[in-house]
Amino acid sequence: MPFPLFLAAALFILASPVFWTGVEAPGKDRAGLVRGNEYLYQEIAPTMHYGFGRLRAGELPLWNDRQLCGVPFFANPVHGLLQPLNIGFLFLDTPHALALHAFMALALMGFFFVLFMRSLGVLYIPATLGGILYMCCGATAAAMSRPNIANALVWMPLLIWMVRAYIRAPRLTTLCAGSVILSLLWLSGSSLAAFVVTGFCGVYAGCHIMFGTAADNDFASYSPKTGVARVGGLLTMLFLAAAITAIQWLPSLAWAVHLNSPLEHLGRFRVAGVMPANLRMLLAQMLQAGSGVLPALGYVGMSTLLLLPAAFLHATPRWERAFFAIAAVTLWTVALFSGSGLPEGLWAVLIYPATFSVAVLAALGADRLFAPRRNTASPRLWGPMALVAAFLLVLFVIAPAETRGRMVPLAVALFVFALFRTRWASAVSGIILVLFLFVDLNEASNNHYSHPSFDSGAGVALPANIDVLVQNTALDDRILVSGSPTAGLHANIGMSHSFRVANGAGYPFTPAQKQWWQALQGDNEVLDNRLDVSSDTPYGHLLNVMAVRAALVTANGGLASGSAPGLRLRRKGDFENIVLYENENAIPRVSWASSWRMAPDISAALEALGEKDFDPRQECIVLLDESATSHLIRTVPDNDPSASSPEAAETRIATQTETPERIMVEVKNAAPGILVISDTYDPGWRATVNGQRVPILKTNGLFRGIALAAGEHTVTFEYRPLSVIAGAAISAVAIIIVGLALLIHCINSIQKIKRDHLRKSV
Repeated sequence: MPFPLFLAAALFILASPVFWTGVEAPGKDRAGLVRGNEYLYQEIAPTMHYGFGRLRAGELPLWNDRQLCGVPFFANPVHGLLQPLNIGFLFLDTPHALALHAFMALALMGFFFVLFMRSLGVLYIPATLGGILYMCCGATAAAMSRPNIANALVWMPLLIWMVRAYIRAPRLTTLCAGSVILSLLWLSGSSLAAFVVTGFCGVYAGCHIMFGTAADNDFASYSPKTGVARVGGLLTMLFLAAAITAIQWLPSLAWAVHLNSPLEHLGRFRVAGVMPANLRMLLAQMLQAGSGVLPALGYVGMSTLLLLPAAFLHATPRWERAFFAIAAVTLWTVALFSGSGLPEGLWAVLIYPATFSVAVLAALGADRLFAPRRNTASPRLWGPMALVAAFLLVLFVIAPAETRGRMVPLAVALFVFALFRTRWASAVSGIILVLFLFVDLNEASNNHYSHPSFDSGAGVALPANIDVLVQNTALDDRILVSGSPTAGLHANIGMSHSFRVANGAGYPFTPAQKQWWQALQGDNEVLDNRLDVSSDTPYGHLLNVMAVRAALVTANGGLASGSAPGLRLRRKGDFENIVLYENENAIPRVSWASSWRMAPDISAALEALGEKDFDPRQECIVLLDESATSHLIRTVPDNDPSASSPEAAETRIATQTETPERIMVEVKNAAPGILVISDTYDPGWRATVNGQRVPILKTNGLFRGIALAAGEHTVTFEYRPLSVIAGAAISAVAIIIVGLALLIHCINSIQKIKRDHLRKSV
């Protein structure tokens, strides 16, 4: 590694913890939990805690039994379990792993950006300036608490560098390396960010093939005709990346097709920052540092804006300069349609390739502005300096008074270089800009909210008194969290504790789940997909069949009154503003139904569950399914709910072993019936009775059941989705193919070197 490149890497490694600590924990001015960072506490920290905790224990977390009565875990790509940058979560507790991940992401973002700029011929100091901008701007600060988004930002400059290298000089090693980097991008955990970054790099590649010339490439034979071969190589890169990542995207796709709004979930994009709502707000963010509680996504530093005019005079190919300029303007313009408030959705993610483009232009501008010439009187030296000086005067007039001081470093750097116009003056001017840009962005990008890394246990640990309270009340089965979230109590707390929680926040629904929770919430507003129960809902009895034995309720929760139709809540204890209730009407999580009723769909099932004569301890509702229903009729032919069955009282159920992906239950029943487990039905579940495969019934609207004849049975449920197995097989084959290709290439290269050496010696 060249020594200047080593220094650049060291700079980013040293700067990353300083910047991250500054923007995430701005000292005494830090506020408590604010809505802008609820996502970190409620979803990110619990998800990473659960997923990597299971991996640490040697288990692949395919299923999450702690939220929403059970949901697929591995199929939801937000966890990033296969992302190498998340390796810290395997060895550290979640708060410290979040901090380590941010340090690594920031350092690699800056370093990879320098590598890309060096491929454009930019000197080290201007490239480092662009790297500082890319890793420390307002948009990046807003994403540093989001590991999945930060992962995508890390691989973006490296991917575009690899794409450029392949187009300039197509080689097998570059093709394989590009496919691996693209795979790492797709395993980031943010589907939308990965899609947009891939598209951005694809457009860049297309422009390079269309507008590049022989002078831009390593081969003099480069022509538009050879572009077809390069397109084929890039498509091969995409194909290999798709095959390598099949272990993740194939289960995700198989799961998404069953969701009510798959695109809405996969397109979910949230950062803790202020998104400009219109062009005027964007200009205000660019010209005024600081935004209050959350960083402004549009702030890139005053020095950056002043360097942009010089970028258009750089020696980089004209099409390349035009590409990044058009990309920055176009993407920001489109992103403004996302509206005000916290960004979430397709348009908001466009700010990241737009910001990357601005960083590239700033580095080009600095490289052109402070490039010494043999003839110091050359107009090619004074032209860009005069242009930037004029632009500085314009911005100085229109910028707010508190921002004008941030223009001084560029003026000083410009004066130093204009005075001496030598290489050392160029280096000094560049270093001045790098240091002051870092200070500028660090000060302007503070996030004034608490963070798990600085608040001991926040977002991961439930208040100790409540934890002990729940554990000592002998309440098993499932709990419900009702009310506005706090750092220590929120709807996704099941992932950081041993609780099975009936509700959750941020989870996508199947159509059946959507109807179910709409019935429970009544007219209550759904905030950030956070589920609660209305105290006046006529469907409170649904909590009984969900096996909700306990409820943790805050003062503003839907069950704060301690009563709801269909429930019998008994107060068990309280801690500050949190009250614990026991629901005495709840059925056990694993129960027995001696009779059943048929329902054609979820609406009919909800209606049947609400009938006055329905008793979930005696019967269940079975949704129509051809194979499962035929097995049910053969096994439990006599189905008269009105007839009493003394033999049903003799049924004995004992759970022998249980993990999230496997449950084994011993059943001894004197009469035929249905074993009901109040866990979510999913096509990936398989069941056996005494070792024989049997179909799983969809019972009580959402859950699973097994029809059993009279006798003694060992019933085993296992979650083994075929999509995971198929995806793992495809990924393994792809990795072997890429590895063999690289091995063969290395062997051929070694043999060629030996032949050349032998030929020279002869």
